[in-house]
Amino acid sequence: MAWENTILIQAATRHDAWRKAIAIGRLSDGNEAEDGRGRAGKWRFEGLTSLLPIYEQLEHGAEILWTEHRRTVVAIKAMVRRKAELDMFDDRNITKRISRRQR
Repeated sequence: MAWENTILIQAATRHDAWRKAIAIGRLSDGNEAEDGRGRAGKWRFEGLTSLLPIYEQLEHGAEILWTEHRRTVVAIKAMVRRKAELDMFDDRNITKRISRRQR
């Protein structure tokens, strides 16, 4: 099983952000973990999958990410999910989200 975590990094430059992100990722490397079903393992930090700048102040309604899609309106509409279909509302993963926040 693998998880990809997204975190916020405050840094003056992109190089500083990369350095800080790597340092945070390595903090849990090698720590013991459990998947909620009793299966034990260890955290492995493999690296970064993305490093994106945030240009606006973090506040309600601030844009933090945009993606350009070269698709039809029909294809974009097909990507839209109802509330219950969003990952945040998938209660099968609630224990994973809670345990990650407690670390």
